Amino acid sequence: MTAPAPIYANGSALETEDKAAQLRKLALIGMAATNTNMNLLHMNEALQGFFEVMHRLAGEVEEEVEEMRRVARRAAA
Repeated sequence: MTAPAPIYANGSALETEDKAAQLRKLALIGMAATNTNMNLLHMNEALQGFFEVMHRLAGEVEEEVEEMRRVARRAAA
């Protein structure tokens, strides 16, 4: 399974740090969205999609960090 193409493609893959920064920004957006008096149509569905993206990014970051640790352990051995 390949990751979907970004809306604003710059020709390079996202680094782990970039994904972590995206997660941080998504968390801020989520907090702002849930702390509003505005009545949004289909808010539950929108939040579900929002949190699914956060979950996917977090999983990718965890996998990449674990791979970095494996590489560092092999280099140290």
